[in-house]
Amino acid sequence: MDPDLGSAFGGVCNKRVEDACAFLNSHLDLLGFTDYSNNVDCMMVFDAGKMAGAKFKFEWQFFNLEAGDCSKDYLAIYDADMSAISSSNLVGKFCGHNGVNFNGTPTDRYMTMVFHTDGSNTKSGFRLKATRYEPGKQLVTKTSQSTKLKI
Repeated sequence: MDPDLGSAFGGVCNKRVEDACAFLNSHLDLLGFTDYSNNVDCMMVFDAGKMAGAKFKFEWQFFNLEAGDCSKDYLAIYDADMSAISSSNLVGKFCGHNGVNFNGTPTDRYMTMVFHTDGSNTKSGFRLKATRYEPGKQLVTKTSQSTKLKI
């Protein structure tokens, strides 16, 4: 196994996340000193479960991948389980330093993230927060200034 591959997605590559709240990182680097690794192909599925239409809300903490046409390093997001991903449920393929224009919730209970890097340049990566909620109930998120209610 490639030792660098183990750090992709915080060391939990190709897994299913069913936690009520989780952070997804491009790589393990708690202090921000290193960039993500080269030659990574990693998949992560967020599964909100079967409870009453539960979904995940996604909030980006930061995002910085190699810029360009998103053919070298990218994060592809699919509104589907990993076994059902296709071009028809691709939300977007994102790269660069402000490339993610996806905040919000999937239409289904699943959201699959695919992180790919080639063998050239690397950057500081990304971090997102995923919070599971049930539609129709209030989701309380705390910010540094106030508390926001999301429905």
